[in-house]
Amino acid sequence: MSFYDAIRVGASGAADAYEVDQSLRFVRGDAHKLTRTPGSAGNRRTWTWSAWIKTTGDTGENFLFSVVNSGYSGNSEYTTINLYGNKLRLSQATNHIRQANKLFRDPSAWYHIVVKYDSTDSTADDRAILYSNGERLTDLSDNISISENYETAINTTLNHTIGDGISSQAFNGLMAEVNFLDGYAYDPSYFGETNAITGQWVPKKYTGSYGSQGFYLKFADNSSVSALGTDSSGNGNNWTPNAAIVVGDRLKDTPTNNFPTLQMMGFPFASGASFFDVNLQITTGSSGSARNLNRQAFAPMLVNSGKWYAEFMQKSSGGNGFIGVAPYQVMISPTANNTRYAFVLTHDGKAYVRTGSSESISTYGGNTAQYDVIGVYLDMDAGTPVVYFSKNGQWSDGSGNFDESSPTGGITLGDSFFTTDTGGNDGFVAFALVSASGGNSAQFHANFGQDSTFAGQTTAGGNTDENGLGDFKYAVPTGAKALCSSNLPDPTILLPNKHFNSVIWSGNGTNGRTISGVGFNPDWTWIKCRSNDPSHLLYDTVRGGNKALSSNNTDAESSSSEYGYLSAFASDGFTLTQGTNGSFPMGSVNHSGRTYVAWNWEAGETDGKTY
Repeated sequence: MSFYDAIRVGASGAADAYEVDQSLRFVRGDAHKLTRTPGSAGNRRTWTWSAWIKTTGDTGENFLFSVVNSGYSGNSEYTTINLYGNKLRLSQATNHIRQANKLFRDPSAWYHIVVKYDSTDSTADDRAILYSNGERLTDLSDNISISENYETAINTTLNHTIGDGISSQAFNGLMAEVNFLDGYAYDPSYFGETNAITGQWVPKKYTGSYGSQGFYLKFADNSSVSALGTDSSGNGNNWTPNAAIVVGDRLKDTPTNNFPTLQMMGFPFASGASFFDVNLQITTGSSGSARNLNRQAFAPMLVNSGKWYAEFMQKSSGGNGFIGVAPYQVMISPTANNTRYAFVLTHDGKAYVRTGSSESISTYGGNTAQYDVIGVYLDMDAGTPVVYFSKNGQWSDGSGNFDESSPTGGITLGDSFFTTDTGGNDGFVAFALVSASGGNSAQFHANFGQDSTFAGQTTAGGNTDENGLGDFKYAVPTGAKALCSSNLPDPTILLPNKHFNSVIWSGNGTNGRTISGVGFNPDWTWIKCRSNDPSHLLYDTVRGGNKALSSNNTDAESSSSEYGYLSAFASDGFTLTQGTNGSFPMGSVNHSGRTYVAWNWEAGETDGKTY
């Protein structure tokens, strides 16, 4: 799922669109899981599992739904649906029946997963099908033949688990809208649909039958821990949360209103830097300089307008950390210091600000203690953007204390704050967290509105923004909003795949081959061989076919026909023409045995279109 998809899920939908209001957090380090042992067996030959998940990008094995009998005597007592190396697979003991090559590694995105199992199907390849965001996954690294009428461990009377199986392989992420159908093999259209306005794959309410052992977990009731496992299918097939789960593990972050989680501004991470609690908690580590980008976390929903509020719990006992805002400084080395920021030091409440060539340090708020909650209010609509800070609901007036009921003491983000080293993100800013000392590790827990309990570390606040969105510990400043997809403005282009799209193909050496599936008549096409390393080739409608530029060298435009070329643009793609070099036909664009990708833009007006 692209960055655009991750942000746009749930926005720009119709007023009566189906809404998902909550998800459940699964933390591997705490071995979160739900368990159920069916009183009787269901249909072991035909079933469907559907769920929306948001991962942490963890490359380890993540069990989503499983039956793992610790004393199993054969394959019939071990079935799992899991992510391994960010790849979805259905396993039967040590046999990976299906494993897709698609990577589920975007920690900002919600993914819809469907596994349809029907061993009664007469077509062997259709007996187990994996889907993602409405599409069947056909690029498989494992595709083992399933015998007709083969029975899985799912729907036996053995213990079933959601989110675990073996503690070291527990799921790390969020889960929502979990449907399991006993005796029915359905495709994703029963659980989701394409939003006509945005082109996004979004949830829809399942209205069919569940079968005797089927269930629907929507995590709507958090009146108690046990209530989180309530089955809403009408079957009463309730699940039991384990002791590690708390009521605060029900979050507002959902596939119809996506909230940010933390990402590191520089990669790879500094030694000792890590995320926890579905990427809402950061430990910065003590390696490197205090303001290094590879130990600085930020919220990847960048803003250039509006008023925004977020909360951060100080977890470090020493309080040696910075909380505030900073541009996304992608042009700086990951091991270098950031050069623009406005931070409050959690140790003594002083303001550390760099909006130009040097840092200024001044009295601002007062001392803070471990588990204090620092509020950050960012006003991007002011003549010059301003940021304000609070402690446990009390705001600073800039004189050395947190003792005001409303924001009064702002820090102005002027000078070159938004225009230096931002790598094309000029004018945008993000909430940011980092250690204040090179030799000390700081720890913070973020709440962008998805959980005012900070994973059960404090009582819920229940405060919302002006749109009734979010869940904050303390009151949200007037006019400020939670940072979430429902609060983001609609982009100018709602359907980006109508203006940019990529296609891939395997070369076959055929002359006059048409590559289709772009979805529009491209004005600019960039072709790259994926399996080998010949030059990149760039074509456009202004210069016409067989006039290539190479992005990886400084050569002049080439019209050579020796190795094959893009000869013409078409309504849904382009045509490739055979080269004259018989010993190496179509070496650049369609050579047999090689694989290719083309990135395509609808970018001009030569065909009479306007934008």
